[in-house]
Amino acid sequence: MKAEAYLMFDTALDAPALASPCETMQVRVYQGLESLESVQEHIASMGLKRNVGERIKRGEAVAIVSCETQGVGFTWVAFADMLVREFEMTIVVPPGYIYHYDSFVLPEWRGRGVHAAMIKAAKQFARDRGCERSVSWINVLNQPSLRLMQRWDRHHGMIIFYLRPRGFARPLHAAFGLPLWTRFRKP
Repeated sequence: MKAEAYLMFDTALDAPALASPCETMQVRVYQGLESLESVQEHIASMGLKRNVGERIKRGEAVAIVSCETQGVGFTWVAFADMLVREFEMTIVVPPGYIYHYDSFVLPEWRGRGVHAAMIKAAKQFARDRGCERSVSWINVLNQPSLRLMQRWDRHHGMIIFYLRPRGFARPLHAAFGLPLWTRFRKP
C-alpha cells in the first residue's frame, strides 16, 4: 500500500524570495526547443535524469542555477494543465497561474541561497508573461522544504491525501481546506 500526504500552496508571485545568489552562481531561465540541449546538459551535470524533451515541448520553463559549467539546482514551472504522476491526476492551472514543481538543489549547495535564487528567477519569468500566482505542493515528509516555506511565511491552502491499497485499480484521494476538484481533474 502506498500512502502519502502533501501540503498545497497557492502564493502570489510578488511574494519575495529572501536570499540572493552569491557572486559565483548564475541563474538562467530556459524555455523553448532551442534550449533543449543546454537544459539536458545542466541537469545531467547534476547526475540526474528528467524527461526534459517532453517538458520543453509542452512549453514549460526551467530555472537553472549553475556555478561555472556545473549545474547546482533547478526548478520547473508549467503554464498549462498537466498530469501529476504523484497523484495520478491532472492539475488544473488557471489563467494567470503557474504550476511550480520538481525543485532540486545538490546536497553540497543547500543552505547557500540556490533555491531562493531559482525561485526568484522563475517567478520573474512568469510575471513577465502575465502570471500573478503560483500553485505548488510539498510532501509532508520533506521537512527542509516545509521549513523554507515557513521561513518565507507561506501558508498551505489544501492538504491532499493519496492512498493506493494493494489490489485497487485506482488510488483514493482526499483533500482538506479546499475541494480536490478546485485544483485537479481525472486524466
